[in-house]
This record gives sequence, C-alpha cells and structure tokens, in this order.
Amino acid sequence: MTLRIGTSGWSYRDWKGAFYPEGLPAREQLQFYARRFPAVEVDSSFYAAPALTTLEHWVENTPREFRFALKVPRTITHEGPLDDSAGELGDFLHRLGSLGDKRGPAILQLPPSFTRSRLSELFRLLEELPIRPGLSVEFRHTSCFAAETFEELRARGVGMVTTDSHSGLLLSGPDIVLRLLGARDAVKRFDQVVIDRAEDLELWTERLGLAPSWVENLYVFVGNLFSGHAPATALDLGIRLGVLETPEEPGRQSDLFG
Repeated sequence: MTLRIGTSGWSYRDWKGAFYPEGLPAREQLQFYARRFPAVEVDSSFYAAPALTTLEHWVENTPREFRFALKVPRTITHEGPLDDSAGELGDFLHRLGSLGDKRGPAILQLPPSFTRSRLSELFRLLEELPIRPGLSVEFRHTSCFAAETFEELRARGVGMVTTDSHSGLLLSGPDIVLRLLGARDAVKRFDQVVIDRAEDLELWTERLGLAPSWVENLYVFVGNLFSGHAPATALDLGIRLGVLETPEEPGRQSDLFG
C-alpha cells in the first residue's frame, strides 16, 4: 500500500512567510510544495475543469511520484441527475489522463441533498464507466451509507471518501481518500495552527495503520480549517505515520515545522 499525505490546495495568501518563503513567486509555489508533500487535492476543478495547458504545467513542475486528486466539476455532481452526466464525466476523466502517472483519484463529492433514494442515479452513471474508473465518491447524507452502496462501489472498483466526521475508514475500492476538513468558519487565518489536533491525529494514525492489505493507495488531504494551517498539520501526521520528514529549511521554515 502506498500512503500519500498532502493538503487541500497549495495556493493561499496566508501561507506566504508561514510555509512559502517571503518573495517566492506564485509560479514557483507548486514546485516548492511538491518538494515537501507527495500529493495535493485540487478543489478549483469543482468550479471549472483545468485547461490542458494547466495540467501539462503541473506535470512539468512536480516530481515523478507526485499525485493530483481533482474534484469532479459541480456541473456533473450538483446541477442535474447524475445519470445524465456520463458523457461529461467521461470527458473530464479523459482530460485527467493528461496527468499520466501523476493522476490520483477524482473526487466525486455529492451534495447534502443527495440521499439514498437517488443512489440508482449513481449506479447507472457508474455502469457507463469502465471498472475502476479512478473515482472516489464522497457522500454527505448519512442515508447513503447502506450495504448496497458499499457492495456496488466495491464491485465497480470505486473508492469512498472518508472525512474527519467519520469514526473509521470507509472501505470500498482499492483507493482510499481521507479528507480532514474541520468546521466552516472555525478559523479566520491560515498562517498558524490554532486548534490542537494531537488527539485526532493520533486516532487517525491508528486507523490508517489498520487499513486492510488489499488497499493499494491511501491518500490523506488536510484542509486549513482542520487546525488553522494545513501544511504543519499534514507534516505532523506524516511524521507520525513515518512517511514524511521535517524539511531542513533556513529561517522561519524550520521554525514552522520544528
């Protein structure tokens, strides 16, 4: 099993001086980020699929083992019956093929209004895609966590997204995605850790260590709202799991991660 830990996004103004060196040009932030973390979740694709030139730029500016996990556009997940969007989703997944080996899971985040009564839409959508299409589904209504859901996703090789609101990993496909999100409006600035998450990180360290052997890839993405400053918390978790090390950086960077 390969475990990759990163953050939700990499471009935040409050990270300058706290994670990125002062004066680092925005065009160099991804390169800097990718030297410290092996994966990133891209939320901007929820609003619009990235241009092919953007994907090519990402590939050129990250190391071979790096992975991108992109959210599926909201036009697919939020603006109509899912089973009417097979063509659009297929096009989006085909576009992600431009990432080559750097393509991680595509996160299909469903709205809170998507309940168990609509699961048939999702199942029909998946029938239009190849087995193991590289998707991980995030349900936000508890009624969707039913036996039929797990069975169908497992049969199609589709993962299920776990968040910090769950008490354990949700297991279906061979790829697992854990999103540590926190609460909306929990913090106002993202330049330092303001919420002590040591106990939570210890719990997730134990849970991740119990992932079954058939899991092939495990991705963990930390959002700023989880603790106040995602890079520091992601690094903390990675050190606990033995997959990241404190970077040796002069000045404030070492102070941040120390």
